Amino acid sequence: MSSDASPPSVWPVLHYDDTRAALRFLVDVLGFAEVVAVPDEHGGIGHAELRWPGGGALVFGSTRHTDSVHGRMRAGTSAVYVVSDDVDAVHR
Repeated sequence: MSSDASPPSVWPVLHYDDTRAALRFLVDVLGFAEVVAVPDEHGGIGHAELRWPGGGALVFGSTRHTDSVHGRMRAGTSAVYVVSDDVDAVHR
């Protein structure tokens, strides 16, 4: 991603049982760049943010974190985080 590009405004949110394996796959095999990878109390990754070299990004976390906003999501499910200056207009 070039330095003058706009920051991503749509972030797919993925959930994995084995977050360390997911991180290695997404970075080493698919080619995402690791931006943030915060460890959790279970030895996995509690929250990660990755960037795609051509633009775009994704977030992922662990299915172990049942008390978060995405706590009921199982492995293989996803959500989308959309950044907007006018949330009300997007909702309408």
